[in-house]
Amino acid sequence: MILLLPVTLLLLGLDASRAGQATAETHNATKGDTPPVNVGGTVITSLKMPIVWLPTIGFVLVPFGVELPKIVDQSLLLLGHSSSGVALFASGIILAGYKVTFGVPVLSLVFIKNVAQ
Repeated sequence: MILLLPVTLLLLGLDASRAGQATAETHNATKGDTPPVNVGGTVITSLKMPIVWLPTIGFVLVPFGVELPKIVDQSLLLLGHSSSGVALFASGIILAGYKVTFGVPVLSLVFIKNVAQ
């Protein structure tokens, strides 16, 4: 669950880069220029988002037994109890900013995933 949102943001960023590249390709079709998708730049942009790196820091600190000051711990306790709902809400808000399309590949992968589970 901790990797779901960061991976989703990364894949959406790559798709946005690919869509931008497709627009550039149609614009530059007469020139023959097809710039590659900047995967490294997209990964770095995704890693700069706090919604990506904050859960990762928490995931790394827990096994080492790092304890936060009591006031910080109590402040984060309420958020921790609602984390699954907040994650679902955040995923919905992020996905609302993107155009979602359904096609044969999407529907077949959803079907395969649900049958496999």
